[in-house]
Amino acid sequence: MGNLGNRLSLLVIFSALLSSCMGGEALMMLIPRTKKTTSIDLHVSDYSKASCEFTADQGDQAVPYVPAVDLRESYFGKKYDHNLLKAVLTASAAETVRFAKMTNVDFYTVSRYKKDSCLMASFIPEAQVFYQAQFAAAGQGVLGVYLPPKHVMLEKTNEIPTIMVRQDVSRWVLVHEFMHHLFSKEIQNIISDETLGIELQAAEDKLKASKEKYKISKSAEDGKAMLEAAKLVVTLAPEQLKRFSLEEMAIEIILLEQLNSNAFRNVPVNQSINGAAYIYTSASRAETKLIALSLDAMFAGTDTLLMQEKLTEEEYKNYREAFKAAEKQIDSYRTELKALKKRAEEKLRQEGLNPKTDVNGFFDIYGAAADQDKADHRHVGCSHSQR
Repeated sequence: MGNLGNRLSLLVIFSALLSSCMGGEALMMLIPRTKKTTSIDLHVSDYSKASCEFTADQGDQAVPYVPAVDLRESYFGKKYDHNLLKAVLTASAAETVRFAKMTNVDFYTVSRYKKDSCLMASFIPEAQVFYQAQFAAAGQGVLGVYLPPKHVMLEKTNEIPTIMVRQDVSRWVLVHEFMHHLFSKEIQNIISDETLGIELQAAEDKLKASKEKYKISKSAEDGKAMLEAAKLVVTLAPEQLKRFSLEEMAIEIILLEQLNSNAFRNVPVNQSINGAAYIYTSASRAETKLIALSLDAMFAGTDTLLMQEKLTEEEYKNYREAFKAAEKQIDSYRTELKALKKRAEEKLRQEGLNPKTDVNGFFDIYGAAADQDKADHRHVGCSHSQR
């Protein structure tokens, strides 16, 4: 390899990617994979009470047409059409569903969660037996799910996105799931969540195999295969995280901002507390996943110093640039995540709650990502009850 002047070894590059991070758990165990789900801590807000706070007809009429596009970039660089959200902010639950259907998404309901709750969403058509079973398979405490077109949980002929909710959810759940739809509309034509997950899993498998081979062979061929797989992992993994935990955080903070400005109405009064708790716990999980992208941990046990000598100057430059780009993206997410987590913590402390001890039960709130660490590639926006 030619003289690069003040060359950095690949080991130094890997270490620099997340220089402020401690070594984390294995990458394969921490990348988000599945349903976006949410749960409610009943010490803060009672589920049945929330379901009865508003009727399906309480609120304004939504506009009878789809307005002109107002594409905005929100948290973590996520884009959505703000006019579509704006159209339902003060609408009733019934009008929320009517308008949302105009944006090409179907709504169905399944059985209630609590026997003493109000069936606020029972005006929505009941799901067919096939989808009832799919919903039940998502988890006992699930309140709602969002499924993009041709999702594995949908019948193969279904090319329309689908939202399924329990009959006793609040309007917050409806709008949360609708926000998943708004985000999804802007990215699924680029690469679907399922395709992204499949490609990431393949890259992770290749990285694991090539790493083991390189430990034994120390060959340039196996080393390059390991680096190629690592480059793909650190490119795809942040994008998948952006579509799961970070999307959940983005939705919740957007809705809370609208709620605090009195623009978002006809939703449970305690949602600001629930939302802050969800953001805090979701941020904590996402931080762990970002730490797990440390290339220090990824290449533990391999001699990357020797690997450097087997690369050409051009190869070294290409890898260095790819890993630096990944470092920049990961650091950007971590910086924004920490700021949102701090805001959530301040809100919780204002309410007399200690985030480290009082909200551990908030695995998720009203529409987030509780089961996203399992190793499948389903994209489901969900809401979970307390477990």
